[in-house]
Amino acid sequence: MPLAIGTVVWTAIKPILRLLSCLSLGFYLARSGKISPSGCKQIAAVYITILVPSLAFTKTLPSINFSNIHYLLPVSVFVLIHMFVGLLLGWVVMRLFTTPKSRFRYTILAAIAFGNTGDVPNAVSLAVGDDPPFSKGDSQLGVAYGSLYLLVYSVFLFTLGRRLVEMDWRDDGVEGAGDTKADDEKGSEKLAQGLDPESASATPPTSTTALTVPLGTDRRGSVTHLRRPSRATLSIPDPLDDTPTPLAEALSGAVRTGSDDVAIRVLGGRSDQDGTKAMDGEGSAVPVPVWKAEVYLFFSRFFSPGITSTLLGVVLSLTPIRGWLLYAAGCSTTGKPLIDGVTCGAEPVLNWAYGIMDFWGGAALPVGLINLGAALGQARLATSSKPSRSRSRSPWRLSSLLPRLSLPRLPVTWPLVLTIVAARLLLLPGIGFPLVQLASVVGAIPWEERILRFMMMLDSAVPTANMIVAMTQLASPTGDASQIACVCVNACVWSLIGVRDVIRI
Repeated sequence: MPLAIGTVVWTAIKPILRLLSCLSLGFYLARSGKISPSGCKQIAAVYITILVPSLAFTKTLPSINFSNIHYLLPVSVFVLIHMFVGLLLGWVVMRLFTTPKSRFRYTILAAIAFGNTGDVPNAVSLAVGDDPPFSKGDSQLGVAYGSLYLLVYSVFLFTLGRRLVEMDWRDDGVEGAGDTKADDEKGSEKLAQGLDPESASATPPTSTTALTVPLGTDRRGSVTHLRRPSRATLSIPDPLDDTPTPLAEALSGAVRTGSDDVAIRVLGGRSDQDGTKAMDGEGSAVPVPVWKAEVYLFFSRFFSPGITSTLLGVVLSLTPIRGWLLYAAGCSTTGKPLIDGVTCGAEPVLNWAYGIMDFWGGAALPVGLINLGAALGQARLATSSKPSRSRSRSPWRLSSLLPRLSLPRLPVTWPLVLTIVAARLLLLPGIGFPLVQLASVVGAIPWEERILRFMMMLDSAVPTANMIVAMTQLASPTGDASQIACVCVNACVWSLIGVRDVIRI
């Protein structure tokens, strides 16, 4: 007997309520000052390098086998379609709502192209996969298909997705980074004079300078923008001594981190202001092709923990090594029989190692959501209601008939937030749903594989990935990710409608 739509929707909403509780906790911790942006930056590093790879490995290893691995090709095609359409929609939104100097620009492409394909689809599959219209055991099969999707998806997420996020934090072409070197040197000279007027007047300023990070303020005097200084102006190299003074580094408050600098150092120098030259040990400029740095970044990201853990889980699941980590088929990961008459036998040799990774992976979802809530809590939210500019004194004005709407003022405009959410949760499913049904009609996906069609449709209707928030926190010098956090939280709220529509289909 098929389940009532209300029961199915409530089953899908219950895990989302747990997600909202974690969001609320992170929001409270940030608002009360118990978690700082720099603390969120460290949490994001643990989340990306340890928790998420552990979750991907422990979900992939027990679900992939030779009976479902042959669906990797059609699943990969849907990953590419979802990503291409998402990038195209993101490019249109970026062109309409942002300027070339905007800080929140290329992250829009990542927010629309990469959804939360690891948490929501697996939770929904485990919740409704064993009930009609699905068959018994389809819940675990849905997790297997989701793992195949995650395998291809993670390759692009940790390479292309992370690179798109980092492009918003480049030193050139961002809002507030158009100051000239002369202005920078004047500011450094004034700083030196303020510290030691006598020495500043007696000796000219040294070539090794550092800049303070300027803070923009609004009319009320509140901090609104923190600009990352250019790499070239953090330290102007001197042929004799190219090491910035500790006092200058402390006053600048800037941190030279990021994969861009790592790539340049590997290629043999320090990045110049234009990003295409490096400085050798003698202070002379040496041209460095940009494509070399990009290729190095791609391969370094390709072997990141998020990708290697998923690949390792797939490979080991198809080899006898799987038996060293897990019990026989038909048994749970803890050795309990799932099918009558199945004997699980002795504990595998490396089952304890799998248990540790499963324990770490279990913390990925709550930690990621608490971190997302903390990123939202660090945003300056305020209610604003603009008075009507109309000078008409007619009593039939719209403002006199309807109550004035007061929405919280976000770090990113409401039209942009709602457009990103609509592109992610309305336009993408509107394209993905018919494609899945068309693939079933032409035979690319067997029509009887309902759980596979369900997972492919669901993957196109999930909100923006929390991983984009964590990547933004790592790319930001201060750990601030309030803009993308506002987008992710709104997408999570509105995703309830998309999940309901998928279940109905």
